[in-house]
Amino acid sequence: MDNPFATPDLFTRLHANPKTRAYLQQPDYLQMLELLKRNPRELGRYTFTTSLKMSKLSAAIIHLSFTDFCSTS
Repeated sequence: MDNPFATPDLFTRLHANPKTRAYLQQPDYLQMLELLKRNPRELGRYTFTTSLKMSKLSAAIIHLSFTDFCSTS
């Protein structure tokens, strides 16, 4: 599977989702997304942090990408 964080329409899709829209207003999330766009292996750094919101955002991105992957297979 390709890097789900490098999807060209990622920000559009996150903004369209009511569960993830607010995250895009927070600089730390934008920084996380840029890092994961360059290196998705850094995901472990965020999924095991104390920030549950970062984990939820990461899970939402992966879910969006996996849903697309399954629907095109």
